[in-house]
Amino acid sequence: NSILTAHKTMKIKQSKILKNSLFINFLLISFLMSLLFGSLMSVILYYYGINSAYALIRNKNQAATNYIIGYFAPLHSTVEYLSKQPEIIYAASDSQRYAEKALLLFDMHSRTLSNINFVYSGYEDGTLLINDYTPPDNFNSKTRPWYKAALESSPAISGGVPYEEAITKEWLISISKVLINKQNKLEGVMVIDTSMDSIIKNLFERDEIYSSSYSYVVDKKGNIIIHHRKDLLGQNFKNIVETKDSFSNQSGRMSYVFEKDSKIAYYTNLDSLGWTVVTVINKSQILHNLLIRILLSMSIVVLASLFVGQVISRI
Repeated sequence: NSILTAHKTMKIKQSKILKNSLFINFLLISFLMSLLFGSLMSVILYYYGINSAYALIRNKNQAATNYIIGYFAPLHSTVEYLSKQPEIIYAASDSQRYAEKALLLFDMHSRTLSNINFVYSGYEDGTLLINDYTPPDNFNSKTRPWYKAALESSPAISGGVPYEEAITKEWLISISKVLINKQNKLEGVMVIDTSMDSIIKNLFERDEIYSSSYSYVVDKKGNIIIHHRKDLLGQNFKNIVETKDSFSNQSGRMSYVFEKDSKIAYYTNLDSLGWTVVTVINKSQILHNLLIRILLSMSIVVLASLFVGQVISRI
């Protein structure tokens, strides 16, 4: 009897040892499997998250591009049309005959397009022809940025000039084109101004998921012409960011560092305007959102694996 009892006790101990060993091994295998699948899922989630972020800014960029085209295309067409009207071309050299008719044209077009702030013309003698506006003392059209931009872009329309209005200090963006007479000589410049703030409201619209996203515009020289930060207006994109990318394609992805923040971006070149629309998101915000998703997914996988491992080991 004592021998049988000892034998049974030994079997019980061996059974417990085997059960404990199986339990530990199953848990260990489950944990390793959860790490494997969790790591694989993390990689998948990372690339999916990055691609989703790019898809988001691509869509936002497309919306911003459509908005810019819809906003500025009529302004370009109006400047092109008015720059060919003799009433405007000769308004300074023969003011009695043409100036009043030119002002009527200005008034008619400013009423037609609601996004026009000012429509006017400046001339080689330094004078300004405009409705309902008195220029400050010593005002000279030839020294204004919109005048110089038109001369640099001649005979094409200028690429857009951000400037601070002389009296109100409001930020405007000008579209201008030279006025050429029948003798092919310069008479002056035709200009339309529009408010910077009204454009920025649309380009700086915050996204619910990525609050750091916004859009801005650079010209063909790389100068920033539309941006919610006024201190960046007129600065060259390449001079203020760190990047190896460029706006070489019609559209595409890019990444850069600005003020120590890593950003991912999507851009579209607008051949009709000579501009590039850029939409950006802070990379840190993307990674933060991804990290939360990855940790949540990893936790679910690990807990599920441990639970299944425990059930199998008990069975």
